[in-house]
Amino acid sequence: MNKFRNKSLYFIISILSLLVIFLALLVVYNNNSPKISALEKMPNYTEIKGKYYVEGFKYEKQPHLGNTDAKVKVIEYADFKCPACKKWKEANRERLKKEFVDSGKAEIFFINYAFIDRDSILAASAGEAIAHQNNEIFWGFYEKMYVYVGC
Repeated sequence: MNKFRNKSLYFIISILSLLVIFLALLVVYNNNSPKISALEKMPNYTEIKGKYYVEGFKYEKQPHLGNTDAKVKVIEYADFKCPACKKWKEANRERLKKEFVDSGKAEIFFINYAFIDRDSILAASAGEAIAHQNNEIFWGFYEKMYVYVGC
């Protein structure tokens, strides 16, 4: 009976030793392997593929509100993910629109300045696509995008 216990004890100690060695190797392997973040797994919309040419500053082709004959042109540069842009919009946008745009004193243009993250580029691209199809619908998109920005 004693021999059986000794063999069982050696067997258990051997299994535990192998398990400890295996776990140690697993920890060393995980610490040395390259980490891939969730961001790296996402498609990179910030890469510009192909050639593009910039011929001057053409704000006129951007989404706009107001009288095209207004003498004052206001250009808003913003990122849909930017909390500061959202705060500016909430604090000033409606007053600017009421006092200057609706009265015909100014025309406002929106230019995407996506700088926060990859999905800033995606939101800007979606906004540009919508604006090229329908300027009025873009402004509904603009309002909805800032609803979802976290501060």
